[in-house]
Amino acid sequence: MKTTKFFFCGLMTVAMLAVSSVVSAQEKSNKDAEGRTVRGPYETNSFGSNWFIGVAGGINTVATFKLPAGMTNKAGVGGAVELTVGKWVTPCVGLRLGYQGIGLNGKLINAGVSESYKRPYHYAHAEVLWNVSNAIGGYRDDRFWNFSPYLTTGYVYSKASNYVLGVGLLNSLRLTDRLDLTIDLRGVTSKAQMLGLPSGRNLVFSALVGLSVDLGKNKWKRVTQIPEGYAPYSTAMVDELKSKNAQYAKENDQLGREVASLKKENGALRSENDALKKAVKTPKKLTVTSGAVFFKIGETTLSSADLYQLDFYVKNVIEQDPEAKFLLTGYADKNTGGKKRNQYLSEKRVEYVSNLLRTKYNVDANRIIVKAVGSEAAFSDKVELNRCVVLEYAE
Repeated sequence: MKTTKFFFCGLMTVAMLAVSSVVSAQEKSNKDAEGRTVRGPYETNSFGSNWFIGVAGGINTVATFKLPAGMTNKAGVGGAVELTVGKWVTPCVGLRLGYQGIGLNGKLINAGVSESYKRPYHYAHAEVLWNVSNAIGGYRDDRFWNFSPYLTTGYVYSKASNYVLGVGLLNSLRLTDRLDLTIDLRGVTSKAQMLGLPSGRNLVFSALVGLSVDLGKNKWKRVTQIPEGYAPYSTAMVDELKSKNAQYAKENDQLGREVASLKKENGALRSENDALKKAVKTPKKLTVTSGAVFFKIGETTLSSADLYQLDFYVKNVIEQDPEAKFLLTGYADKNTGGKKRNQYLSEKRVEYVSNLLRTKYNVDANRIIVKAVGSEAAFSDKVELNRCVVLEYAE
């Protein structure tokens, strides 16, 4: 009897520890943005939601204590079947009613006389379930393994009827969205008179394996959290916003019609402009000499006089031939500085003029070709005229 008791108690303890570790390992995605486990609160479902029914089969065994002197009860193994119906009130708390039947087997030894017995076993019970998986790990509708310890109470009838109390552990393994495999371990205590014994206490252990089917809506939805500092709108404020929205929609429609009209006018102007372009014959290339702007010795920016010269060339040549490309060549005089320094000066000068054309005069960068020759080539035989940038048509 003691061996049976310790076996089932040990089995339930190991099962709880093992399942706890599995549940912890499953919690990989049930986290918020900061990595914390989310546990609710949850919206209350309707009365018809979160019901389940189950059928199971397994074994019963009984251990008896405090029998009269000289009397021993050796437990055997009897069959068990069970039908249950229940409802989860929250993701963590559920209620269940059930009926367990078939029998208890054993051998009673009294004063050296051994008598085997088979007793019927009928247990009408009610339970309060606590889903530890959801309580600790947070609710997940895709969790594979949920385990729920519970308190059980009800009436047992065997040789006599008796009110009993007990504890159990319900393991649910998810097979489909609505179907679970269940492993139910339970222990209840009653008076020994239930088996027809004169005195003492019974511990009835049951282990059942079965299937459970969910009925109705079987999901839970977390309550939407209102951010800190959020002020809800009143009905009057909502009505005012609706009125403004209708007004803005009306104005948007009017703007849409105006935009459509402007697009139509723009299209007509574009057609007229294309016709004018065809009518005007712009020469491919103006007959002009190259332009040049000059820098002071060692300088990479232009004086006001040479800026004026650049402005004149742009307005009278570059802007008059909008399709042409222009070559900008930077020079430095070879009588001043070394080769490396002169190359640097010619690059900075031509870069400076190119930037002016693009930023100040909005000349397309695709129309500008730049080249820096340092002091390797001469623009003029006069030293001071080689500190320059030359602008000319690109071939």
